[in-house]
Amino acid sequence: MKRQFGNVRCLPSGRWQARYVAPGTLATYKAPRTFDDKREAQAWLRSVQRDIRDGVWTPPTEPKSEPELEPVTTFGIYAASYIELKRAEGRSPRTLELYQSYLNRYLLPRFGDLDIQSISPDVVKDWYVTTNFVGKARRSDATGGTSKAHAYGLLSQILRQAERDDVIVKSPCRIVGAATPKRLNPPDNLLADQPLSRQKAAFEIVRDTLPEQWRIAATLGLFGSLRWGEVTALRRGDVDLEQGIVHVRRGVSRTKGNVHELATKTRAGMRKVHLPPSAVRLLEAHLEAHVGSKRSSLLVHSVNDPIKHVAFATFTRHWDKGRTAADQQGLTFHHLRHAGISLFARAGATERENQIRSGHASGGKVNFHYQHSDAERLREVADRMDVMWFGKPKVEAARVDEVLEVLSGVALTAEQIASVRAALATFAS
Repeated sequence: MKRQFGNVRCLPSGRWQARYVAPGTLATYKAPRTFDDKREAQAWLRSVQRDIRDGVWTPPTEPKSEPELEPVTTFGIYAASYIELKRAEGRSPRTLELYQSYLNRYLLPRFGDLDIQSISPDVVKDWYVTTNFVGKARRSDATGGTSKAHAYGLLSQILRQAERDDVIVKSPCRIVGAATPKRLNPPDNLLADQPLSRQKAAFEIVRDTLPEQWRIAATLGLFGSLRWGEVTALRRGDVDLEQGIVHVRRGVSRTKGNVHELATKTRAGMRKVHLPPSAVRLLEAHLEAHVGSKRSSLLVHSVNDPIKHVAFATFTRHWDKGRTAADQQGLTFHHLRHAGISLFARAGATERENQIRSGHASGGKVNFHYQHSDAERLREVADRMDVMWFGKPKVEAARVDEVLEVLSGVALTAEQIASVRAALATFAS
């Protein structure tokens, strides 16, 4: 393969630079000016190559004491371009808002005006050790560990991109494990680690404290292992009562002054969730009492406006009353998801089945592509989950009468009819 003559690169300013190695030497020469675009820089290199081939090339005579100075790229300028890159790649508005928040609070005050090439591992380490990440914490025992990890993670992402863009030689972010949050208690399994009887009692107190039209959110959070944003994005058209399924296709997020309902972030997040039969009956009753007739009608919505998504802050005010009444301080809506995942596992679900149901991506490509779980199996585990939580299935008294009416046309002895009646009465009790 023929070696390319010279090379071109895009400078942080957006202009293009051309460079080449002089024939018979190791000296590298730059073009005396920068160019508007890549093609113009490549055309200049071809003209130099022709001069060399024709024997008319001479070494540039510009004095080395007056080289063209490249503009300094500060961290703040490059960070702004990084945010725009992520916007173009399709990052959600909420994610971009978080990025900008971490930049404004933690990164720009220290690194904003620095030449990005001057940021060394020691500078990063000093920032990491000395910066106060606690801020106005809502918890008295907060350490700022999560903010610290996320801010460091963003800094590392920006500087790794700068390395890939040849703006810096190597990223100075080298603190092992610094981007992993050291989370405080209560852990994710706050509810799941309690005895089943205690879980049931606590859940029912919290759920029943909520306004009636929002109680289904708690039911879906636990028995569907759904995230808050997934629950509030559900619409009537996402529910299949006959199959006992909700289709998770979207999620709701908020930025300042705006609500965003977007497709799930990953393919794994877009899924069918099989609900236990008792949860399906609760969902059916909710649809009839609180949801509009259109397929686009929201399942959970603002009290005053059925086409408006419920604000999490509004929901939390009622949630806080419930967890206080249940003596479950620290319990969050997200804990329901973890408890639901645990219940599904206790009902017999495999790790892969729980990944499918909860919308988690698999840990490995082999597992993801070659381990499967069909709808019938997921339905079976959901049914077992129902029995474990609610007890044995019950037959409504009205349905017992229906069965007996059907059997009245069958030639049975009085003794056989009495036995059937007793058996059905057991299920109805």
